[in-house]
Amino acid sequence: MLSACMFQNPDLPADVFTACLTTPIKVALRWFCSRSLLKHDGISKELIDRIPGRQTDRKTPLGELNWIFTAITDTIAWNSLPRALFQKLFRQDLLVASLFRNFLLAERIMAASNCSPVSYPRLPPTHQHPMWQAWDLAAEMCLLQLPGLLADPNAEFTPSSFFSEQLTAFELWLAHGSADKKPPEQLPIVLQVGLGLWLATSWRGPAQIVL
Repeated sequence: MLSACMFQNPDLPADVFTACLTTPIKVALRWFCSRSLLKHDGISKELIDRIPGRQTDRKTPLGELNWIFTAITDTIAWNSLPRALFQKLFRQDLLVASLFRNFLLAERIMAASNCSPVSYPRLPPTHQHPMWQAWDLAAEMCLLQLPGLLADPNAEFTPSSFFSEQLTAFELWLAHGSADKKPPEQLPIVLQVGLGLWLATSWRGPAQIVL
């Protein structure tokens, strides 16, 4: 069960909670842009609503952002929730997992306006988790390309380095970690890559080696 209070933000839909649950990528991009210097560089919510690609095509801007968002929210949940609760909410049903990933976004956005969405089972606060910074960087890198991509249909989209950077961090943990240390926070991301959702040729080999 998910619920929230209402609050006003001119850059976001009136019912931002429902929008987070149903269209998380565009809401996340709108909110990020409203709080960054990009809004002074011609990046408008109208441009964001025209972001090219399909969520199911990870080689497009929208599809890549959706994949990164899924990896990051999975990682935040894995690092923040008790293992039994994580398994119940994020691994037993695809629709439930999607709703709760999107709920984490709603909590982040609404916490910035002193609102607190509520879920049952109740989740711990995650809006200050450091992995959100990785999402902000991926969003910024995509939005900086957006005017050129929309102006020229033949423009080439430069993929994010998010997954390769997380893989490098995991390799460093393998090289310098120990049995006494907690598991690396990148583990859900590396497992996604290793299971072959979509492996870029430049780092397919390293992903298979560390697994």
